[in-house]
Amino acid sequence: MRVTVSSGFVPSGPASISALYEERVTSSRYPDICYRVRLLVDGTWECACPAVGYGSRLDGGCKHIDQVRETYEFARSFAGLLCM
Repeated sequence: MRVTVSSGFVPSGPASISALYEERVTSSRYPDICYRVRLLVDGTWECACPAVGYGSRLDGGCKHIDQVRETYEFARSFAGLLCM
């Protein structure tokens, strides 16, 4: 799976045509702040946290994307087992 990350997107409401999946993640440092993580139709992930903009990781991701992607992939694999 290709992962490309961008930041600074403009919120577009509860669902966006370009997003396949969207989840809000609470900051571990500041519990009153939430970041929106989205999986776009082109297979890229984006998060609004500052770590993405500063490029603190070589892969361009952040811990919020890692957390949401893990949950998303687990749910997809579990759903696949139910359909067998």
